[in-house]
Amino acid sequence: MDVANLNQFDGFSEAARQVLETTWRRNSFDFLINNAGIDSAAPFDKMTEENFDRLFLVHFKGVYFS
Repeated sequence: MDVANLNQFDGFSEAARQVLETTWRRNSFDFLINNAGIDSAAPFDKMTEENFDRLFLVHFKGVYFS
């Protein structure tokens, strides 16, 4: 799942529910480790607004709204 794409969350939630039920016969899980992350190879003074927005979406906004 691309956490920067907020439209994927509903489908991911349903897919996770189905896997929990069919694979482990559970309707919940005990913990979740959120391991999303990307990097921009650009130095600070070469950072573009597009790269910055992508970093923000993945590292903050996507995680906050998931």
